[in-house]
Amino acid sequence: MQMIDDFADQRVQSPQTVSYLGYTTLAKLAPSSFNMQNYRFVVVKDKEVRKQNRAAAWDQAQVTDASVLLAVCADLNAHKENPARYCQHVPAEVRDFMVSHVTPFYEGKTQLTRGERLPDGDVVFTDRFSAAHSA
Repeated sequence: MQMIDDFADQRVQSPQTVSYLGYTTLAKLAPSSFNMQNYRFVVVKDKEVRKQNRAAAWDQAQVTDASVLLAVCADLNAHKENPARYCQHVPAEVRDFMVSHVTPFYEGKTQLTRGERLPDGDVVFTDRFSAAHSA
């Protein structure tokens, strides 16, 4: 794969194309710690918000010039909010174990939490980008 430094800002990706990449559907099926899928993909359309993102990204032109900007966001508190929702479709004994262990596993370990959430989202993003590149 080759890095692209020159973007055609006039090329517009349709919502169907972005949806095809699976960021809203297939990404939810990717494995993650405790099956949390604690990352979200946000399509940034607003030009002013893109400018703000560009400033935060060391003034990289592709943030404002690319036809689609996807922000990969991590939910660092996903383990605290109803952990049972992550294991609804597993046997009761596995679910009970997971629910009783997920919060203590992450509690007070911000480096671990960040260290898992962002790479999980990045792996899913890379997979979907590769799928689009090969299509």
